[in-house]
Amino acid sequence: MNWFVALVVKCCRNYVVQFIIGLQIPYITSDILSQLAGNYVSLSMNKYGSNVVEKCMKESSEEHAMQIIKEIIGSQNFLAVLQDPFGNYVAQSAFAIAKVQSNHIN
Repeated sequence: MNWFVALVVKCCRNYVVQFIIGLQIPYITSDILSQLAGNYVSLSMNKYGSNVVEKCMKESSEEHAMQIIKEIIGSQNFLAVLQDPFGNYVAQSAFAIAKVQSNHIN
């Protein structure tokens, strides 16, 4: 686990990350997403990390949001995400975001 992922799963500190993502500065958001890449499944099943994953999906570009969603649904642990109380909220958000984005494509 890199230092940034460790920051995201801590009470109070995750709010700082969410605030920064909410600023919607593309190069900063992109850097945050790259730091979290490969960890979205485990973060989804963490009380604090799940909030950051949802914020990442909602506030990032369509391309980045779809990368996050693909990482989560493509995981061998996707069933565990669905069954997890925090992961389930992330999955619901992912499905809603994917649905909205697919409507923009059609």
